Amino acid sequence: MIDRVLANRALVLITFFLILVLSLVAASRLQIDPNNRVFFGEGHPHFRMLQDLEAQFSSSTSLVFLIRGEDDIFREPDLADAVTWLEERAWSIDRVTSVDSVVRHPYLIASDNDVIVVDTLSYVCTDGKCDIDKAAVMRRPTVTNRLANPELDSFSVIAKVDLQERDPEIVQSIMGDVRQVVDDFREQFPSKTIYLTGGVPMMDAFFTAAQKDSARLLPIVVVVLGLGLYVFLGGLIPTAFLIMLGLSAVIVAMGAASAVGLVINTATATAPLIVFTLVVAAAMHVFLHIV
Repeated sequence: MIDRVLANRALVLITFFLILVLSLVAASRLQIDPNNRVFFGEGHPHFRMLQDLEAQFSSSTSLVFLIRGEDDIFREPDLADAVTWLEERAWSIDRVTSVDSVVRHPYLIASDNDVIVVDTLSYVCTDGKCDIDKAAVMRRPTVTNRLANPELDSFSVIAKVDLQERDPEIVQSIMGDVRQVVDDFREQFPSKTIYLTGGVPMMDAFFTAAQKDSARLLPIVVVVLGLGLYVFLGGLIPTAFLIMLGLSAVIVAMGAASAVGLVINTATATAPLIVFTLVVAAAMHVFLHIV
């Protein structure tokens, strides 16, 4: 077998580089999906129950923006402007289906035989001023610790998003819009602090952490394995050969995954590192027996 490979080494090398180039092209198109719903198959009963629940009511996946002022809303009335601005901009985020905040939260006013419905923020704050005598309206159980804190110096804007469609680009598209909104907010209201949490940022954070771990570990693995290979093989050429073989295996594996329609998710983000380590370790044993 080895003699046959050596006899046709030119053909083997050409085939290898052709596969490598095709794999590199395919790997560049490999899709990344941070959505944790990829762990459920379309026919999974629990996933179908979730889809039915969201179809009947609404998506439970959310984006939560928290705005914090330097003082409460009565001493810092432009805090109300910041909440209003963010509530309006939240609708521009991809896949947002509803937005909840004190801007839209209803407050009922009874007047004789009529009931007037106004939003909480406009009832408390009018003409750029907020009436401290109406502070109790913002401290109702439906508002406190959900849309505003008891001190009324922090307010949340909660946006629900629809992730029912299986699209690997959804989370990245949403987070791209979110980052733009956050940047614009900080530019528009530099004295206010904005925080971000919720289901979608959590998905993105987990996947980003996995990617960063792989990016940090791969160079370390290459160096450690390179030193080990140099010690066992006793030369730079065989060491470089096996390192290049491991990197080539990663490219081919990622290209093959892309070709068959697989996507990289939070659980498989470290796959390149695992492939590299296993291929180099296995190839070293084979190489030692051959040499």
